[in-house]
Amino acid sequence: MPTSATNALSSIPSEVTERILIYSCPRGVASFAQTCRDHRKLVYNEYQYLWRELFLTYPFDDPRSSTPHLEPDCLPAVDWKQELQKRIKAEYVVASGRTDEALDDALETVIGAIAVSPPAEAPVSHNIVWAERHLISAPFLRSDQLSSTQTTLRSRIRAYLALSHEEEKIDQSKTRLRSLRAEARCFVYDLGNYSKETRWGPFLNKKGNLEINWEHVEKIVHVIVFNMRDMIPDWQKLCPKVGLEMTRAHTAPVNPERDPKDWAGIGGLWRRYISFMDYRELFAFNSSRGTLRQTFFEEHHTCEAIMVIDMHLTIIENDMPPSPADHPDFPRLHFKGIASEKGASSLDAAQAHGEGFVHRLKNGVILWHFPQWSAEAVQLGGLCSAAGVVGIWSGVAHQPGDPAGPFLMWKLDDGTTQVHLQVETKS
Repeated sequence: MPTSATNALSSIPSEVTERILIYSCPRGVASFAQTCRDHRKLVYNEYQYLWRELFLTYPFDDPRSSTPHLEPDCLPAVDWKQELQKRIKAEYVVASGRTDEALDDALETVIGAIAVSPPAEAPVSHNIVWAERHLISAPFLRSDQLSSTQTTLRSRIRAYLALSHEEEKIDQSKTRLRSLRAEARCFVYDLGNYSKETRWGPFLNKKGNLEINWEHVEKIVHVIVFNMRDMIPDWQKLCPKVGLEMTRAHTAPVNPERDPKDWAGIGGLWRRYISFMDYRELFAFNSSRGTLRQTFFEEHHTCEAIMVIDMHLTIIENDMPPSPADHPDFPRLHFKGIASEKGASSLDAAQAHGEGFVHRLKNGVILWHFPQWSAEAVQLGGLCSAAGVVGIWSGVAHQPGDPAGPFLMWKLDDGTTQVHLQVETKS
C-alpha cells in the first residue's frame, strides 16, 4: 500500500523528480523504482534520458564522441541503462575476487570501456580514470585460478597497464616481480613459440586466420618494460611513458606535414627499442628441459642486450592488393624507414633501411609488418596511440635455431634529439 511519503513524492512533477534522480547514485535510483508502479515507470521508461544522464555524471566518457579504436564501428545507438549496469556490476565483480563466468563479462566490460575512451583532444578520459581506480588492486591480476578465456582477457589488460600498477616497495613485491620477469623471458625467448603458422609473431592461428596472442603480447611488454627499468636514469629518459593513458587514440605526436592518407600516423620520427639475448645463452635456454627451463632465468645471471635506434618513416606508393580481412575504410599503408645519422653508420644495411606496411583488420586490430627486419607487430591500444607498436623480430631465413626477441616502437616529436645506443641489462 502506498505510504504518505510515496503519495507526497507522486505529487511532484515527473520532470522535477527525474532531475533530482540525476544527482543520485544508480543503486539509489534502482531502489526508488521499487517504491511504486509510477516510480518504476518513470525510471525504466523507453526514452532513457535519466540513464544517459546517470551514465555521464557517474562520470563516464560519452561513447558517441569517442574513437572506437578497438572495435570496427560504433553502435548506432547507446543503451545507456544496460551499459551503466554492466560497468557497475563489473566494479563489484572485479573487486570481489570471483573467478566464475561473471568475471569474463566484467573483464570484457573493462576492455570495452578502455576501447571507447576519447582521443587525446579530451584532456581527461573518465573511462581511463575509472578503469585505473578499479584495476589497481584487483585480485584477478594476480590470480592463478582463472579460466583460459579469463587469462586471455587479463593478458590484454596487463599489456595495456605495462606494469604501471606494479611497484617494488616491499620484499614480497620484489620477489613477485622477479618471478614475473623470469616468466616473461621464458615465454618470449622460447623459440618454440615462433613458426610459419603464426608468421613468427605474437599471433595465434585459428583455422587459417591470425588472431592476436594477448599472452604473448603481455610477455613482450613485460620484458621490454623490465629492461627499461634497468637502464641508468639518464637513459631512462629515452623511454616512453606507459600505462592505460598511453593507449588512448591519437596520443602520439602528430607530424605537422602529415599525409592526408596517413590514417595510422606513420610519417615522422620513431624510436625502436630492441632486446636480444647472447646467442650462447639463448641456445642454452632452449636446450634446457623441465625444471631447469622453468628456473633458468631465476638461477642464471642472464643479461639481455638493448639497442635503441631512431628511424624516419615515410609513406610510399605500393600496388599490393588488400586482404579480404582488411577494413574497407582503412587502405593498406606502405612505408620505408631509414635510421638516423647517428645510428646508420654503425648498422648494416638491413637494419639501417627497411620497408613495411600497416593494415587494419575488420575487427579493429592494427598490424604492422616489417619484412626486411623480419618483424611482426601489433598496435598497442588505439589508433596512433602513444603506447606504440609492440612485436617480435626473428631471423630472416627462419631456420631452426634462428634467434628471436622483442621490440617496441613509439612515435617521437620531430624535434627530438636523435640517439643510437647499445647497452646490457642487469641479470
